Amino acid sequence: MADPLPFTITSLTDVDRLVLPDPETQGRLPVIYETIKGLSEYAKQTLPVLGLIEGPFTVINRIFEPGLIMRMLYKNPAVVEALLDKITGFLVKTARIMIDHGANMIFLPEPMASGAMISPDMFNRFVLPRLQTVLSRLPVPSLLHICGDIFLTLEAVGKAGAPILSLDQCMDLK
Repeated sequence: MADPLPFTITSLTDVDRLVLPDPETQGRLPVIYETIKGLSEYAKQTLPVLGLIEGPFTVINRIFEPGLIMRMLYKNPAVVEALLDKITGFLVKTARIMIDHGANMIFLPEPMASGAMISPDMFNRFVLPRLQTVLSRLPVPSLLHICGDIFLTLEAVGKAGAPILSLDQCMDLK
């Protein structure tokens, strides 16, 4: 896990100032795209080739200190929503580049959206709309996984739009 950014985020202006990497050229992403391309060429459409992007709520908790984000859900929700929207656009672009390189499925874990981390109301307000945005913009099947017991948000998770839902081992399948 990477260390959170040493960047203060307290206002909508701070969200606007946050510069995200170019998903086509910066960081490790180009290596990931080339790996997907190689796997896709090797598989020749006979095997699934998964691209992976974490969900927007998990990503902002990786970029910034999770305690800060959790407090901001209550104290500054408009900033959290703007940050989530910015990250959602980045993730859609990243996933589409993976698909362009041969990924024929997207794996979308969103572990920070677990029922152990946020309430159903917070899930519905902050997480669900962004998952719906990401999933609606992917032209390939996706697999959504949210860690932990999601019994209280299971109906909402079903509305996210993923054709495949992965349930954690603690879920009662009955």
